[in-house]
Amino acid sequence: MTNPSPTFPLFFGRNVKDEYGYVVGKILLIKEESSSKQVLIERGNGDIVSYPLTWFKQDDKKLTLLSPFKSKAQEFIEKLHIVWRKNQVVEELIAEKGMPPEELTEVEKSFKVELDQLRSEVQIFLRDIDSETKAYSLQIRELSSALIHLGIELKLDAVDRSLLLEAKGAVQKEMERVCLKKRELEEIHKRLDSIMLGETLEVTPDLGDMASSKQKGAELIVRIEDMSSFEAWQTSS
Repeated sequence: MTNPSPTFPLFFGRNVKDEYGYVVGKILLIKEESSSKQVLIERGNGDIVSYPLTWFKQDDKKLTLLSPFKSKAQEFIEKLHIVWRKNQVVEELIAEKGMPPEELTEVEKSFKVELDQLRSEVQIFLRDIDSETKAYSLQIRELSSALIHLGIELKLDAVDRSLLLEAKGAVQKEMERVCLKKRELEEIHKRLDSIMLGETLEVTPDLGDMASSKQKGAELIVRIEDMSSFEAWQTSS
């Protein structure tokens, strides 16, 4: 992932959105004086939060906050790729018998320790993804229920129809966003599982581009879990 290097005056006081279109808040400061660059943002409720600069994408004179899960997953993917490649090189050197086997064995052991540690960290991260995915599933059910009740209210015709249609549109839009987030987390989980097993060693595409590429699709099909009245929702993006 390429780290942006924005000029602070260019972004001071500007609102920042995440990759799903939500307004995160207003930029107060971009600290670049240390190796750990941070962006300070004031949220709408007055809270001030700090995000690593590497979690942002700069495009057309604006900063977009990427998903923390994607940013962390990308870090793990890059680290796993490097460690797997190191082990591969050592195995090749051992097979070629071009270096003292004792030294190579020690190097191989150190790489395996590094890989085991990284695997443990990834497993913890995958559990966090599982928890977040379950939360999204619950949110989808709640939004589905809201759509059902709004549909009933429309049939009853007891409330201003234009207001009900506006509410329904807002719920459907949120449904699309939540389902996109859930599906992306599932794909991240699958990709990390694959790399953990050593099934892929090629350079992995940047996860930061995942949302934008999916939102350009013709339509998003959302399956509503445990809702017998609604087997599928289909909305245009």
